[in-house]
Formats: sequence, C-alpha cells, structure tokens
Amino acid sequence: MKFQVEKQGNNISVQIDDVAGQEQVLLESIRRCRQGAWACQSGECMNIGTMQERAQGGSVFLTLIPRPGAQIDRAGIEICLRYMLAASENPAHG
Repeated sequence: MKFQVEKQGNNISVQIDDVAGQEQVLLESIRRCRQGAWACQSGECMNIGTMQERAQGGSVFLTLIPRPGAQIDRAGIEICLRYMLAASENPAHG
C-alpha cells in the first residue's frame, strides 16, 4: 500500500493505492481512529470534523475537513496513516 497526502486549503486530500479488496476494512479503521485519539500515534484524527470517502479501482480517496476551530496537520495525518496501514497489513490483534 502507498498513499499521498496533500493540503488543499483547510482540507486534507488523501489517496491510498493498492488496497483492492481491503477498501472497507481500511475505511473502518480510519473511522475508528476518528472516534478515539488513542487509535493512532499522532492523535491528528481527532481534528477531523467530516470525512468524505470514496473507493474506486483498488484505491481509497478521502477528503478530511477539520472540526470548527481546528486545523489538520498534513504530517500528523501521514503518521496516522502509516500506523493504520501497517496495522491493517499485519492484524496482530482484533
């Protein structure tokens, strides 16, 4: 799996490639991360107010919109994604 994270105004655009057949599992992991800061190392997911998601052609596309009064740090989201992608590739617990 590989991903790209880009800042677009106040929003963050994410593209995760090479996830054919794992799209729904990956989206569920990201949703869980948003619900609890403990779920990822940076805690950056807690700044996400709204997440628009789309899976297509073996890739997942996300638009992360910050909570009112918050900002989303691109580097923090990258840390979070690395952690989540590694966990989804090697589900050691569950």
